[in-house]
Amino acid sequence: GSSARVLATSTLISFLRTTQRRRRNSLAGTATS
Repeated sequence: GSSARVLATSTLISFLRTTQRRRRNSLAGTATS
């Protein structure tokens, strides 16, 4: 049970990190252009 929870949390964190990176890249692109 705990292992599954840790796995779900790690996947969620990685997903949030990728989304934040995408948002940052899009904002940077609009700012430069």
